[in-house]
Amino acid sequence: MDAHPPPRLFPVTLLAVIGLAGCGLELAPAPPRPEADLSALAVSFIDNTVPRDPLPLLAPYAGVMVGIIDSAASAISTIARLDRPLTDTEWTGTGLAGVNIISASTLLTLPASGPDDARRLADPRWRDSAEEMQSASVLVLAAVQARDTQRLRLAADLLKNTCQACHRVFKQGSRVDGRDFASRS
Repeated sequence: MDAHPPPRLFPVTLLAVIGLAGCGLELAPAPPRPEADLSALAVSFIDNTVPRDPLPLLAPYAGVMVGIIDSAASAISTIARLDRPLTDTEWTGTGLAGVNIISASTLLTLPASGPDDARRLADPRWRDSAEEMQSASVLVLAAVQARDTQRLRLAADLLKNTCQACHRVFKQGSRVDGRDFASRS
């Protein structure tokens, strides 16, 4: 075991830097800190000083429905029907499913790539349906935050009715399969 303590390099390094600065040698400025750059960028978005268009929705509405909404709505409905106290995991999952539908509702108000999507977007009933679905999902979140199973059941029923009303107006043909959106080789 070495009885000598490790050398203290910081004071020596500091003295060397000060000595070099005194000799007229200029040190290169430190590169900007990445977190400072990201913070400034985030602030610019919040302050709206950098105008940006929304990203395009490169998926058809049917893809949003199958990929996000169907599974989230099914989870909400299934958990709301349980005849026992919900676990923390079930409450959390239900809340996240509600967030997914709230987010997907916004996607349904953007131009999309499906063959009938432009027609749907031009119909005011489409946006009304998206707003109703989002509102029902906000009620799901309120029930989750309150841990109120009765309110959750009511919100799940409202969400189901909202979805079914929209489908009666806009859904044509057979059920879309998720494989329709998967890449094929």
